[in-house]
Amino acid sequence: MLRLFFTMLLLLPMSAFAAKDDMAERVGRTFFEAILSGKVEIAMRLSAAKVNLDGHYFEKLEQIEIQFRRMSERAAALGLRLKSVRTLDRRQMFKRYGPGPKRIRPETKLKAQFVLARFNRKGAVAILEKQGLFWRVVAVTD
Repeated sequence: MLRLFFTMLLLLPMSAFAAKDDMAERVGRTFFEAILSGKVEIAMRLSAAKVNLDGHYFEKLEQIEIQFRRMSERAAALGLRLKSVRTLDRRQMFKRYGPGPKRIRPETKLKAQFVLARFNRKGAVAILEKQGLFWRVVAVTD
């Protein structure tokens, strides 16, 4: 099993290990696409062990799954479709939009990446943090 993991790790493109916006953007895009398509299991794999959803922290897998399912159901009820995704680093985000709401400020760390998703009706922001080799979703807000 461990051999399979390391083999898969070697097959990843080198950009997966770089702290570049493009990998964070891929993770963010995949996260939002998973939520919109009801593939909560994928969204959970892309999230951190502790997730801030609009100022409410969830640490248990069951809680996170329930919240992601609710997000998915709301998106389906509203007929949301992903139109575009854009990634900003902390400096760019603060310069353009200010420090953000208090409910997500603890997640706005220096090296965080902000993935802005625009839907056909609304928008959302996923805050990603590098944990080990991979970007993880640590917060989501609208």
